[in-house]
Amino acid sequence: MASFKCPACGKGRMETQIVPNFETQFEGFTIQVKDAEISQCTHCGEQSYGAQELQRWKEIKLAKLAELNQIPSADVVKRVREHRGLSVSDFASLLGVTRQTVHSWERAEGGGMKFGPAAMLVCLLDSESHDEADHVFSYLVRFARERGQLLGVLLPRPDDRKPGNPQVASRLLQPPPKAAPGFCSPAANALPRLRKARTCS
Repeated sequence: MASFKCPACGKGRMETQIVPNFETQFEGFTIQVKDAEISQCTHCGEQSYGAQELQRWKEIKLAKLAELNQIPSADVVKRVREHRGLSVSDFASLLGVTRQTVHSWERAEGGGMKFGPAAMLVCLLDSESHDEADHVFSYLVRFARERGQLLGVLLPRPDDRKPGNPQVASRLLQPPPKAAPGFCSPAANALPRLRKARTCS
């Protein structure tokens, strides 16, 4: 493989090597890369990675997140929305995205949903713990109301969650108590609020 002058020290040569089992931090995640292609300086040890190699690492990261169920599938997105009795427009307003974005998630267009705040919120709304899911949902609704958005939101009773009857909307969702002063956006604080009240600094 061709070598080139090290851009960091200017003294050594960047020589490419194949590392059988390479562990690295990529975009905040620890991943294991099989047969990683790495260029390393013979003088200072500086490392660099090609565009194709980095794309492969991104695919490994996304596969790991999907395996951990932290990127909702198209079926999960649609199930969460329909379970809450929300239209595509209302669901989009609740998460702060466009109708077209929700449609693309539910149709798995462009690779489906990407990892980020919206994905984490959908995962929380799909939580096996109904209390946690309802808690997150109630705050999302309150934030939407504070923004002046009117949502036709209904919350099922516990009996409505039985298999075969998941979408029965039986009573209006009441607004949750007011949050403490300085409470952040739902995307920033949805996870911590499941454990204890938290305010922004």
